[in-house]
Amino acid sequence: MSIPRLFLSPHLLRETVLTLPEEESHYLKNVLRMKKGDSLLLLDGEGNFYRARVESMGKRGVRVRIEEKGKGEDPPFPFILAQAILKGEKMDFIIQKAVELGVKELIPITTRRTVVKRTRKIRRWREIARSSAQQCGRYYLPIIYEEISWEDFLNNFSSGWILYEKGGKPLPEILQEWQGEKKVVVIGPEGGFEEEEVEEAIEKGFEPVSLGKLILRAETATFYTLSVLKFFLEFKLKKG
Repeated sequence: MSIPRLFLSPHLLRETVLTLPEEESHYLKNVLRMKKGDSLLLLDGEGNFYRARVESMGKRGVRVRIEEKGKGEDPPFPFILAQAILKGEKMDFIIQKAVELGVKELIPITTRRTVVKRTRKIRRWREIARSSAQQCGRYYLPIIYEEISWEDFLNNFSSGWILYEKGGKPLPEILQEWQGEKKVVVIGPEGGFEEEEVEEAIEKGFEPVSLGKLILRAETATFYTLSVLKFFLEFKLKKG
């Protein structure tokens, strides 16, 4: 069984002995059923990890002692996901799977075909990202940015790849030409991008990318794209 991992605010990890917050204490006591003497890994979200051991399981919370401090590294993933907000639980699914597949930065954007314009779910999405990062062994906490409009997005980013079902180079071909620089990958909502939006992105320096002839659901397109990027990146690293 792998050692439990918890992300905590950096200021809580300044002491050698500390009492965990209520939510984390509840998780260790009632979900994981940890006991005195058990080990766990505390992380500050900035790459630092702290090996700790449970000292007590009191009513005021779980008390732990830090025994060792170190620095961890996450696998490289030089792609920023700019995802048009999807309705319902689809966006939750995207956040979870994106983090599992290595995404370190995610920008929720509202396009002209985005059904939900103001979600007020940033806090929820960040909690999903935190939980996913804990479970898949990340050392850095992924960044989920505040949602941004299409116009503001194009004013802040001027190059990258935009998925477009009506044209563009195939993704494998794009990856063969890629030189390893950081890229923003833009994926649209249900119904895809409007043609005008794609033209605006191209004018800003984005390159249209095709996933092939099949029409995929928005969430499937994201999951597929990230999987291909992850596979290609690991293959490239092993190869050279």
